[in-house]
Amino acid sequence: MTPPAPPLQNQLKAALREQLATFTEPQTLISFTVPVEPIDLIDWLSAQPSFPKLYWQARNSVWCYGGIGTVLTCCSEPWEQMNALTQEQPEAAFFGGIRFDTTQPASTEWRSFENSQFVLPRFVMEQNDSRVARLRCNLLIDSSASIVSLLAELDAEIDALLFDVPHVETQATADAAINEVPNQHTWLESVGQVTDRIKQSAIQKVVLARRMDLSFSDIPNPFLFMRHFRAMKSPAYYFCFQLSPDKAFVGSSPECLFQRSGDSVASEALAGTRRRGATAEEDDALRTSLQTSTKDLHEHQLVADHIQMALRPLCKSMETDASPSLLQLVLVQHLLSSTKGHLLDTTSDRDLIQALHPTPAVGGVPTQDALMCIRELEPFDRGWYAAPFGRISRDEVELTVAIRSGLLHGNVLSLYCGAGIVGASDPDSEWEETESKFANFLHVIHVE
Repeated sequence: MTPPAPPLQNQLKAALREQLATFTEPQTLISFTVPVEPIDLIDWLSAQPSFPKLYWQARNSVWCYGGIGTVLTCCSEPWEQMNALTQEQPEAAFFGGIRFDTTQPASTEWRSFENSQFVLPRFVMEQNDSRVARLRCNLLIDSSASIVSLLAELDAEIDALLFDVPHVETQATADAAINEVPNQHTWLESVGQVTDRIKQSAIQKVVLARRMDLSFSDIPNPFLFMRHFRAMKSPAYYFCFQLSPDKAFVGSSPECLFQRSGDSVASEALAGTRRRGATAEEDDALRTSLQTSTKDLHEHQLVADHIQMALRPLCKSMETDASPSLLQLVLVQHLLSSTKGHLLDTTSDRDLIQALHPTPAVGGVPTQDALMCIRELEPFDRGWYAAPFGRISRDEVELTVAIRSGLLHGNVLSLYCGAGIVGASDPDSEWEETESKFANFLHVIHVE
């Protein structure tokens, strides 16, 4: 005899049938929730057999999201399709990202990740810090679909959900870096080439990135990185987008591309970096050094100016910070300034992404000249590194610039970070800055 379904699965099936009973033909997307007991999202996601799986929490947000499976994946200019569907169900949200440079072909390790790829998950666990938890179910109904067949398919997916899951805690152990692209000598030479070009041309800034490859004896669980990132308590966006057991994009980024709530939008310039000090006195000295550095203030202002110029044509009104403040993370600290505005009625999320990405914090100034330098001097594919990633719904959008991130491919984790090069940049100092940024990820990995 088949054992009865657990109570939560029965509750979800009952809610599903209630939704379908009131289904009207013009409606194609249904999104509903059932209340659940709070659960450890890392444990829950780790145990589920279905893919893709994702984790998302915006910086300073009390809400976190764990998604499983897919109702629909929007690739290649997905904005109109996402917008049309979320008009019907404003609480339904897509999660995903885009490539840093969509004009360049994807390398082998990035090929599973499209130029743009946003997923509407079948199930999303939504939880906040007040221990409010709900399980969302999304379904897309074709007018010719058989409700009987749809119910059978969804019942099977509901039955496959696991809720009594084991706790996972083990920290990943990796070998020392097996490959750094480029090596230190070549990267320092590239920085020198960029500073020479800045002094001889109209280029003002170029962000040069590095890649560090780490190998593991076994394929690590990428969601465990989320647990360790959160334990650091840095103000950051936490994300993990796992396509298959051996393919995931994961990171902990401090940088906001933009947040939209209704017609209100906010973006940030995050540029200018110092490491944190080992003592309070050293930390204060490093903070003062950053806040008074002509080079870092110039680098930061290039980003702030770009964001203001990008948003001005899209907004009815706009206000900006008069001077940068400080964003202090566990291992590094950055200059930060905000720009806020009220959008024109005609402005879309696609317009915002196209106007803002890539910011000079990850690309350079002028944008196209800087991208040409990056294509010439970086011997690897950035993929989704330093590109928009996040959550998109009708009324709210939260997108980070996916820095401090890595790509898990097989048993190799490729980490990425960059440094903004301006005319006054010192190559050795820029190398030290990237080492501090790599430390953000290496802090949650045991490297032998």
